[in-house]
Amino acid sequence: MAVQAGRGIDVPDVTCVINWQMASTIEKYVHRIGRTGRAGKQGIAITFLGPQDEETMYDLKQELARSPLSTVPNELAHHPAARQRITREMKRKRDDHDE
Repeated sequence: MAVQAGRGIDVPDVTCVINWQMASTIEKYVHRIGRTGRAGKQGIAITFLGPQDEETMYDLKQELARSPLSTVPNELAHHPAARQRITREMKRKRDDHDE
């Protein structure tokens, strides 16, 4: 059964979270996927990433690498945006240069 959970709603026994859109910060991401780990339980979190998520890829890679239960997917591990933290200013300058 699929349930769309909004902010502040507690759904017990969640075993899988699918993020169609990456959170804007790593802290918000951890909060979202934390729904799968309540009361010592484990679960799966699937998050779709795109070019708009470059600002969070480095932090996501670091968070996954620190986790004893997670692995860093190869696509994220080798993505240029995951090699160093990209700030909005860096992204804006790059986008301005590309135009």
